[in-house]
Amino acid sequence: MTQEYLRKRIEFAIHKQFSLMRVELPIKTGRLQYRAFKLEKTEYGWRLYVDLEISPYAVFLDDKPKTAGWWRNACQRFIQRLKIDLQGIVGDVTV
Repeated sequence: MTQEYLRKRIEFAIHKQFSLMRVELPIKTGRLQYRAFKLEKTEYGWRLYVDLEISPYAVFLDDKPKTAGWWRNACQRFIQRLKIDLQGIVGDVTV
């Protein structure tokens, strides 16, 4: 496998898991699910975040019993699925 193939395969897996993660975000949150939830490629890797200018209420979702821990849980599932998706493609997938 070439380095370019690996890079594209990893990038595809990240985008795929990001799309799945979007579906798992708390429902009925307006702009959070499709406008405020972002994934960007940076110089050092990837940045996954909620744009608080678009969705300032996102920080308060953890205070509600129904959505408590939503960000931590969503990130954990994202990483687990990404590890499974990349198993056998890269040697040791670290977080």
